[in-house]
Amino acid sequence: MDGKSSIGTSNLAAGQTRITSRVQRLSPTEKHDADISFALAIYMNNLPFNVTQSPYFLALFQKISPAYKPPSSFLLRTTLLDETYHLVKEDVEKVIQSSYYLNIITDESENISKDRIINISVNTDRGTFHYYSENAGSMAFTAENLAAWLMGKLGELIQGDWDRINSFATDTCSTMLLLWRILAANQRLQLSKALFVPCDSHGLQLLIKDVLGIPYYKVIQSQIMLVINTFRRSPLQLSILCEKQNAFYGKTSALVLAVITHWGTQAHAIESIYKNKKAFKAYVLDDRTQLDHQVSQLLCLRDF
Repeated sequence: MDGKSSIGTSNLAAGQTRITSRVQRLSPTEKHDADISFALAIYMNNLPFNVTQSPYFLALFQKISPAYKPPSSFLLRTTLLDETYHLVKEDVEKVIQSSYYLNIITDESENISKDRIINISVNTDRGTFHYYSENAGSMAFTAENLAAWLMGKLGELIQGDWDRINSFATDTCSTMLLLWRILAANQRLQLSKALFVPCDSHGLQLLIKDVLGIPYYKVIQSQIMLVINTFRRSPLQLSILCEKQNAFYGKTSALVLAVITHWGTQAHAIESIYKNKKAFKAYVLDDRTQLDHQVSQLLCLRDF
């Protein structure tokens, strides 16, 4: 395996024991290795810990090897979680240390508990890895404080070889732009000639929000959302529309609801209406149609 698919598995390489046949009893080493592999499969695929209680999983392992019993959900969320964390961390650090040029991604935000978090991710030739998160506590998120914190963590990461820093990527708020200037003036980073890369997704979101505020587009968007929300609130009418979709296209397709923080969904919402125009026209002519008069008028417009 290569790339991210090998992260966490390097310690299960050749030389360690494997279960190759049905045996009556596993040695402690075999059981431990199997538990680690099982735990990694759970964590890396975002499976619930109580999957070990599923009769289907238990039946599967009985077929594979009656001698092996998967670890309990308690072990998965305690001992095994700690051990596999250290295995994965060790593998990530090996990847980072074997990649000479590193691209640093950093940001600050709040988590669901309103803790103020600073984080670092590292992009390498084998992918991008979340490297470090820290609760900032009462530290003010000024450019100066962020620069001091970041330089301290990077010093630990690169072990003094500042030439390895290839670039920094941040958002484009005023604090981060000032952070760029502070880092660019740092003598250690001047040796690496690091690039500063803007991640302007927030700026693009604000731009699209402004575009959707233009009266012409605002009217179109409100009409689209009226139609979609009407069908989402009426399962029967939506089922009739699905019949028309099957008749014209041989399949059904969802009406996409736009979400204010996911600006791409506005375009997908319009597209989901446009590509179903024939189905909408046929729906309006169906005797079972029961729609608000305003929605019916919209669907009958030549330009809709």
